[in-house]
Amino acid sequence: MIEKELENTQSIVVKLRAENHEIHLIAKKVRAFTHLNGLFSAILTYRKFFGIFKEREKAIIKSIISQSYCSEEYHLGLSEIFAALVFVVRHRFVDRDTAQAAFKRCWGHLKDLQFEQLLIPVGRGLASSYVLDDRSFDAICLLTKIHGRSQPFG
Repeated sequence: MIEKELENTQSIVVKLRAENHEIHLIAKKVRAFTHLNGLFSAILTYRKFFGIFKEREKAIIKSIISQSYCSEEYHLGLSEIFAALVFVVRHRFVDRDTAQAAFKRCWGHLKDLQFEQLLIPVGRGLASSYVLDDRSFDAICLLTKIHGRSQPFG
């Protein structure tokens, strides 16, 4: 399914470049992605996608995570959820606060499945990225909440 979305991404980008679509049509296409792989492929390929993504980043990522990765109706395997979250945390074009919101959402979902411990390395990576952004306090707060099992990690 992810492979099909990546193929669709390529055709969408080619069409949009050829037709020079208006911004509202591009925004509609960006919001239509159901997997992060396709979305990130598109925004790294087509500058207008990237601009629209940055304007609505938190809402777009939250929507995809909630609907496609952590919903009752749609269950991806743990490896797909883990890989998507690692991708969000590792790539600097995703805002750190957006990455943390995605991390918290996935943590809650995996906690319900009793697999939340799998995300501890991702939490460490997110904390490290905070340090690189001179946000050491945020890194300490995140790790303290995870270790202390404070909300939403409790």
